[in-house]
Amino acid sequence: MTLQEFQQSIREGIPAELPAPKPYDPEVNHAPKRKDILTKEEKKLAIRNALRYFRGIMLFWPVNLQKN
Repeated sequence: MTLQEFQQSIREGIPAELPAPKPYDPEVNHAPKRKDILTKEEKKLAIRNALRYFRGIMLFWPVNLQKN
């Protein structure tokens, strides 16, 4: 895949149909399951903190995607 092809695929966004998930492979090292230790309010704060990095990106999205 060339750089131009990659950039075009990013511009197209998430496809309407996603490929089927790959089966779980026990031979591959996976991250451990996370403990659910945050309260509801802490989870909201964590999401707000993570989403702040995307605010600048939203300015470049097509208008119809911003409304969704």
